Amino acid sequence: MRLAKTLVLAALALCLAQASAIAAVKVTFVNPEHYTDLDRNRPWYQQDTLNQFQRTFEQLGATYLKPGQTLKLDVLDIDLAGYFEPWRFYGYDVRIMRDYTPPRFKVHYALEQKGRVILQADETITDLAYLMNPAGRLSSERLGYEKAMLKDWFRNRFGLMRPPPGV
Repeated sequence: MRLAKTLVLAALALCLAQASAIAAVKVTFVNPEHYTDLDRNRPWYQQDTLNQFQRTFEQLGATYLKPGQTLKLDVLDIDLAGYFEPWRFYGYDVRIMRDYTPPRFKVHYALEQKGRVILQADETITDLAYLMNPAGRLSSERLGYEKAMLKDWFRNRFGLMRPPPGV
């Protein structure tokens, strides 16, 4: 009985130690009601879009951040790829993709390791060639172009540790 208690406590301590070493992403959507391109007429759509981006950032953090790193990410603005044609009626709103309507995110982030900020910046993330990116074009997911752009940015900025432009 004593051995079983000891093993359970050791396993619990090991799990807690590993949990503290896992990379984390803390996303804050700052004033989403003022974002350039979220459908304000359908609150459920807006919330689903933000939830999808939240999950995307968390998955990318688990993939590209090192254990013990924490990324605090403030999303300041979102402009989705394409646009809706204003003359279409509700229910026929199809997002039209053009090369001059790329996805764009404005963010502020701070990457911390062991409680110390190792990288901090304000950036505008965009992919001007998003229509040529096969990851977005071949994706069957909603927001495929945006997710492909965020994956490329995350890999470059935090996986390969390339500095932001102008730094």
